[in-house]
Amino acid sequence: MAGPNLPGARDYALLCALGVIWGVSFTFIKIAVSTVPAVPMTISRLAMTLVLMAGLMIYMRESLPRWGRIWLFIAASALLGNALPFLLIAWGEEKVDGALAAILMSPSPLAAALLAHVFTRDDKLNRYKLAGIALGVAGIAVLVGVDNLARLGGDLKYQLMILFAGCCYGANVVINRGLIGGSALANVTAVIGVSVVMLVPLALVPGTWNFTPSAASLAAMVTLAIVSTCIGTLMMLALVKRQGPAFTAQVNFLVPVFGVISGALILAERPSPRAISGLALILAGVWVARRGAGLIPQKTAPSPK
Repeated sequence: MAGPNLPGARDYALLCALGVIWGVSFTFIKIAVSTVPAVPMTISRLAMTLVLMAGLMIYMRESLPRWGRIWLFIAASALLGNALPFLLIAWGEEKVDGALAAILMSPSPLAAALLAHVFTRDDKLNRYKLAGIALGVAGIAVLVGVDNLARLGGDLKYQLMILFAGCCYGANVVINRGLIGGSALANVTAVIGVSVVMLVPLALVPGTWNFTPSAASLAAMVTLAIVSTCIGTLMMLALVKRQGPAFTAQVNFLVPVFGVISGALILAERPSPRAISGLALILAGVWVARRGAGLIPQKTAPSPK
């Protein structure tokens, strides 16, 4: 549902704030996994977010969706929009810089365009989207390095984890079409709750909780739960309600940029010229593809990060 008015200064300020929140999250993940392994970090982050969202839902006197077909979409969104990508990004950032992780996530809108063509009837590829995807693929090749694609040693497998997490987010954009209707807050809370349930088996693996977290890691985990996931999601919902998903999808241009900036300012990370060149090509691909009636279907919204 598009907003009734043209975007104003408040809308662009909210969009930029959301880009900052989701961009900085990659830096906080890097800090968190420095002393907390990916599995317990991801579970703890989602569990804290669930408590906050459930409390807000109760305060707003809302209830979970009734049992039915919508729960299939909730389960799919929980897997591909939260549990799996959150875990893959955390695993990847055990070896990959936060700034580079933000760059590696940037092709996710292009994945959404490709998947929408396969699984929807009204959002097919056209010449703009094909050109955008081609630019995105070229950007990934530059970013990762064509020579590195021939081997899976070193940090490449961790980079590929993050790239696959971006593909998960792209798939979740398509899945979100099934979550239209009812309370957005209740739907998101249900998605996060199912995500936590999906990760319970990993939480029960012996040795999972054998670690000593630093104060910085704990603070980063709390910040991820409260700011990046909870507040970020609420801001996204507010922006979608004000101006619609197509406008909100522009945050995809901002997240990798702010991710690089935060990594440089907080962790003194310096992306290589190749990484910056790859990001430029990918963002150009996203821009070109959006000319083809938009990457994000008009009834969907970007995935929380």
